[in-house]
Amino acid sequence: MTKKLKLMLLCGDGGGDAIAIIKAINANVLKNCEITCLLAESENKLLSYFKASNAPKSIKTYKSGSKASALDALQKQIDVDKPDYVFLAGFKFILPESFLTQSVRFINTHHSLLPAFKGLFNKEFLVSQDISLLGHTIHYVSKEVDEGKQIAQFAFPNFGMENFEKILKTYRLGADVLNLTVLQSLESKDSYNRPMKFSYEHLVFSLPIDEEVLNFAISIQD
Repeated sequence: MTKKLKLMLLCGDGGGDAIAIIKAINANVLKNCEITCLLAESENKLLSYFKASNAPKSIKTYKSGSKASALDALQKQIDVDKPDYVFLAGFKFILPESFLTQSVRFINTHHSLLPAFKGLFNKEFLVSQDISLLGHTIHYVSKEVDEGKQIAQFAFPNFGMENFEKILKTYRLGADVLNLTVLQSLESKDSYNRPMKFSYEHLVFSLPIDEEVLNFAISIQD
């Protein structure tokens, strides 16, 4: 039997990335993955989803707004679960370099195109800038903020503030597709050594996309 990929989701208050991943595991789109979720203890979208759904058995919380509490909970859970990867899904604190020397690998989801927009930017700021493309980057975490090796990206046109709702929906679909595709590749130990662009409507991805993942991501959009 193939060894399951052990994944820890390190979540922020929003929970959009994590909810799509949990739904994909429940729907057997991610077929060989088991997860622990570590999230802020405040009442938020992700906790509400957990209460009403088939949530993972291993859910741990940290004090909302407290970096020390979050990092302490993270280290304790790493020691217990020994995950293969920690997937930062909206986590708002910068990890100390001491975490990056451990055997677990940290992967970050960054809701803008790197290397152009490092650090924390809200979508309203990015949309209001004189830039033609918006997007999302998944990369390994390094000691320099948002400079770790890139794994994958997607991009789409900046439709402008007058079409902000369309931008948010495009972001959500693209992020779900990209996150699930990267996790699917980690499950199967596939690697994309050649750029192989894939397009869907306004979205352009930097890697091939599985049809099952695309159709599933479309099906869970609000």
